[in-house]
Amino acid sequence: MVDHLELDKVAPFLIKLFEIVSSPASDNLVCWSEHGESFKIVDRTKFAQDVLPLYFKHDNLRSFIRQLNIYGFQRCQNSS
Repeated sequence: MVDHLELDKVAPFLIKLFEIVSSPASDNLVCWSEHGESFKIVDRTKFAQDVLPLYFKHDNLRSFIRQLNIYGFQRCQNSS
């Protein structure tokens, strides 16, 4: 179990990101990869409209992606 003191040291964006991707309610829009090493935004438009405003003060996907890049996330090649 994660110690709450350690959780205080994690950036709020990363906590929100984990909540978004882990939420069963948004699985049709964003989900973990098969091995849990990455995540995929299934429907970019609906994700921006329906999910982002629940966690952030905007629905701007480009801003969300910019934040991901700031924290070192990188786009993966499509597995299709």
